[in-house]
Amino acid sequence: DPSHPLHEETRRFFMCLAACHSAQVDIGEDGEPLYSGSSPDEVAFLDAARAVGMVFRAQRLTPRDGSAAVQMTIETPAPDGQKTLTIVAQIPFTSDRKRMSVICEIDGELMCITKGA
Repeated sequence: DPSHPLHEETRRFFMCLAACHSAQVDIGEDGEPLYSGSSPDEVAFLDAARAVGMVFRAQRLTPRDGSAAVQMTIETPAPDGQKTLTIVAQIPFTSDRKRMSVICEIDGELMCITKGA
């Protein structure tokens, strides 16, 4: 419900789940995404985001400032429809750090998203 006082915070939370991961996506014959990852937790987070309308649809390598970046396509509820995020850096999960982080550009704004224990 867009009128709920926590609507925007909830939307950002699920956008973070859809953006901060190292999982892969394949689109099934029925058009639905099938996620696979190094951890069942990552797949569960993506499934949870999908259940509320934040659907990780695709990713591809793209050139950026002389190096490569990952472009992600995330389908979002109206009015946005679809977002393209560019992951410019990633710090993978480690057992010492117990979290992973991505720096991404979305709508011209850089964000650092971290998830973990």
